[in-house]
Amino acid sequence: MSPHAGDRIIVAGQAVPVVTRVVTWLDAGGLDAYRTARVDEAGSPESYGGRKSRDGQPIATGKLDALRSVVDQVVLHYDGIGNSHECFEMLRERQLSAHFLIDVDGTIYQTLDLRERAYHATVANNRSIGIEIANLGAFPVGEANAANLREPVRGSVHGIELVQSDFTPEQYAALAKLVDALCGAFPLIERHMPHDASGAIVMTKLPDDELAKFRGILGHFHIQENKVDPGPAFRWEQLW
Repeated sequence: MSPHAGDRIIVAGQAVPVVTRVVTWLDAGGLDAYRTARVDEAGSPESYGGRKSRDGQPIATGKLDALRSVVDQVVLHYDGIGNSHECFEMLRERQLSAHFLIDVDGTIYQTLDLRERAYHATVANNRSIGIEIANLGAFPVGEANAANLREPVRGSVHGIELVQSDFTPEQYAALAKLVDALCGAFPLIERHMPHDASGAIVMTKLPDDELAKFRGILGHFHIQENKVDPGPAFRWEQLW
């Protein structure tokens, strides 16, 4: 039986089951990155594009096997706003996109089919799935914004001491189920995160050669030195 609205994600036009509520762009109340995308003079969207194969050829719409041969990473972000609807508008204004947004109550919004290359993580865009999690973000210790955080968690990213409010239990639960579904739909995405030799999560950018080889779940900060999301408060062990 095909999954109905609320318990599926859309991959290359096909419904893939997920055991949590998902509001897609096709559903009432959905966030539709197709309808709201800005376009250039040629009529092409400026905030997302088609994925390409490993040899640089466009992947035809609906070619699920070809898509599965390319997608091997999930990139986690915090939205810096704390509200998925506002995040969606911010992304549109900045000509950016993410496949999924997870609100503070655990509601998951899918804004694009996963065949699309969302613009969220520079060099990783073509091979990755982007997830924005509603959270105000991480701030340097002592910064004014840090004083307003709820139950701040302190930690280090790129060697910089930061504070951040934790994500909600509902977000962790929804994210874990979504990641599980993505790993099932895309065999190249390993149930693995960047660890050091001691087993601790790496909290800096991965060297370029390691990033090129990495298959699994990673943060925006693993890709770019100028990013710290999902931040020091994120509990990676909650994914499994």
